[in-house]
Amino acid sequence: MLLRIVATLLVLCSTLNLSGGLRVKFPPLGYHATYNVLGAPAYHPGFFSAFFTVLGFLEDCERDERNGYSVDFGTEGAFYEPSKGSNWWTYYFASLEKQCAQRADKKFVQEEEKTYFSFNTLNHGRVEVNALINKYIRIHPEIQREVDFFDDTQIQSSPLIGVSFQRPDRIRAAANRDFSGFYSKIDGLLEDDIFFIHKIFVSTDDEEFLEKMISRYGERVIYRDVPRGDKVASAFYETLTPNYDRGFNELVDCLLLAKSETILKTNSHIATAAGFFNPQLDLVTIRTVTNRRRPTVR
Repeated sequence: MLLRIVATLLVLCSTLNLSGGLRVKFPPLGYHATYNVLGAPAYHPGFFSAFFTVLGFLEDCERDERNGYSVDFGTEGAFYEPSKGSNWWTYYFASLEKQCAQRADKKFVQEEEKTYFSFNTLNHGRVEVNALINKYIRIHPEIQREVDFFDDTQIQSSPLIGVSFQRPDRIRAAANRDFSGFYSKIDGLLEDDIFFIHKIFVSTDDEEFLEKMISRYGERVIYRDVPRGDKVASAFYETLTPNYDRGFNELVDCLLLAKSETILKTNSHIATAAGFFNPQLDLVTIRTVTNRRRPTVR
């Protein structure tokens, strides 16, 4: 009889107040937790678009602590490498999974939700997103070793200016680029550097841009030896670049950019993500003028 009375009280009350102010929560009668599974976006976005989707997903999962989740990008997308495993998220970061304490209904995140999660992350402030990164994201040791090696051998504690020039289009053969916006900003930052201590880390998929930076700033320029495209096509889309290396190079460049005092950038998710990893740095967007040839009218 006593057990029946206790059971009835638990059903009627979702929260029981105990002495000392302790509150014990109980799920309502018939409640099922949800185990949310995030797969890779079906439209195969860039590396950091997928990363922003994960952050938005994790924030959404925090709405109900009773729910569980996992991130399983499986074999879908431009970064899957069969030799590295069946979930390409874990090539670059520690696995993300939280089990439910009780029975749960499994729910697979829909494509429109993934798009929402990504955009929602980008709409948050950098400090807020950085808190999510610090709470959930752990860089794979292989990635971190590469970042530390470059930091020790190239940056060497020097004040750093980050430069991120990523082409938004695959094909730029008909564009005459003007990089003077980068030059004027860098020249201004270096104006008082009489002891020649600042270094310039260049992250770019464009060989011509890198060559111009080296020509102008010489030994100040440091960069990673990675595949880059010519003026016609980006190296990202070249089939000779292994899938894993694409994500590896983007993430390493991002983490190195995050060591900068200032990042000068075009519209680039790599630089945006660097600003999330280090919300104290200055982000400056540079408009690169492109003059496209108009077709001849005959």
